[in-house]
Amino acid sequence: METEELIGKLSEKEIEAFKAKHGEVFEFEVDGKVCYLKKPDRKLLGAAMKMSKDDPMKFNETIMNNCFLGGYDGFKDVNGDLFLDIESEFAKLLERRAVTVKKL
Repeated sequence: METEELIGKLSEKEIEAFKAKHGEVFEFEVDGKVCYLKKPDRKLLGAAMKMSKDDPMKFNETIMNNCFLGGYDGFKDVNGDLFLDIESEFAKLLERRAVTVKKL
């Protein structure tokens, strides 16, 4: 059975190069198209939060514009359906480890 190639799919070598440079890399896939984003750092998160005070969508636009590494460029169109499809998943870029807190 032949598998269909995803539009924007990067090679393993390209993905490994991004991982070496940026750490974690995330692949988003919608309708046979993919894009890759890096995890935002603290400085970028602060800037995105500041920009979102007047327009909540600016947070997601800032993340996309600064974390996009490659893949299908159609995801970068912040007025397009592909951007809207994945922006709700950006929280996965920020997932943290479980923390145990004890009052002593």
